[in-house]
Order: sequence, then structure tokens, then C-alpha cells
Amino acid sequence: MINYIEDCKSLISHFDQFSFQTIKKDIENIRQKIKQDELVGDVLVNFQRSVVGDIEYHKLPLSEDIIKKKVIELVGIHEAKYNYLARMYNFTTEIPANSPDFDFERIWVNFQKPSGFVPLHQHSGLYSFVIWVDIPYTLKQDKITESEDHRVGTFEFVYTDCLGKLTSQVLPVDRSWQSRIALFPAELHHQVYPYYESNDYRITISGNLKLSKKSG
Repeated sequence: MINYIEDCKSLISHFDQFSFQTIKKDIENIRQKIKQDELVGDVLVNFQRSVVGDIEYHKLPLSEDIIKKKVIELVGIHEAKYNYLARMYNFTTEIPANSPDFDFERIWVNFQKPSGFVPLHQHSGLYSFVIWVDIPYTLKQDKITESEDHRVGTFEFVYTDCLGKLTSQVLPVDRSWQSRIALFPAELHHQVYPYYESNDYRITISGNLKLSKKSG
């Protein structure tokens, strides 16, 4: 099932049980190979500024092909509905979604500690995606008691509407979102809010997709 988020031109889907368990095996293998205090690294782009995130690059030998296949499938669905590729590159004629070649710039795993967050940023490439692997909380339990902030633990897209006003789309990401994947334009700004009432890691997988030079 595909959920369309019309305003920010994004898609939400999910992996089947077998594929998701394969992804989790890769994640578990990574956790066994590295120490908890070494789960840091990478650099995100935040309005042209470099911001350190709790991110580490690792290979996903069991699930990389599964992830790439799913992402390409979603790109085809996205292109059929929004024609994003033609809009970005100003093509005079429509190009079928299965015609251009795409390359993955990178795929990374994000291990985030309690109270950690990802500031507002955007990615490089044409498309980006995020997979929610392990979300150790539910939104009904997790809240900021001082302010009752309803965004705690959530994922948020930020964009301008048709009137030029800054607006957002909040995804209520919690444990029920495990195995889901979001595909969205790489230039779409987004951020991740902190969580507090769990000591376990929030684990996601992200990546960027670009148009291959072979496509002209």
C-alpha cells in the first residue's frame, strides 16, 4: 500500500516481512561489530552548513539489493504520479520512469541516542529515502512533560505552500512505523525530533539517489 503525501510530493510504503527481517539481520551484525560509543560520524547539509550527526557508514551485504529494488520501485510510482524528473531537469518531452538510469550516491545507517535529533537539512541527489528499522517508543508514552510538545519523536517535512508560507508535514513516527520507508525529493527539507522515555537506540537507514550520467 502506498500513502501519498501530496503537499510535499512524498511516498510512504513498507517492506514485506521477509525483506524487513533481512534488513534487521544486517543491522544486528553491525551492532555486534562496533562499540556503542563508536556509533557516531558523518556530516549532514543544513542550509549549506555542516552539522555532525550520529551517523555511521556500514555495508548492508544481505539487504542492500532489497533496499535498492524497493527504492527504484517507489521512484517509478513517484514519477508516474508527479513527473518529478522532468520538472527538475526541464525535459521538453516526458521520459518514462524506467528509461533513465539511477545511481545510489550512498546508503547509511543512523544510530541515534535518546535526546538526539537531526536538525533541519536537505540532501544531495534527485531522491532521498529513509527506512525506520527500530523505533523504541510510542508517541502516546513519549512526551516532553514541561511543554507537552506533540512533535517529540516525530519526523517532519518543511516546505513552502502555494502562498509562499512556511508549512510542515509531521509524520507520527513511533514503534508502529518499523518496516516503513519514505521516498521524497532530495531537496525537501526535513528534520527529526528527539525522544526521551527510552534508553534504546533509534535506528534508521537513509540514502540518496541521483540520475546516472549514462542517462544523458
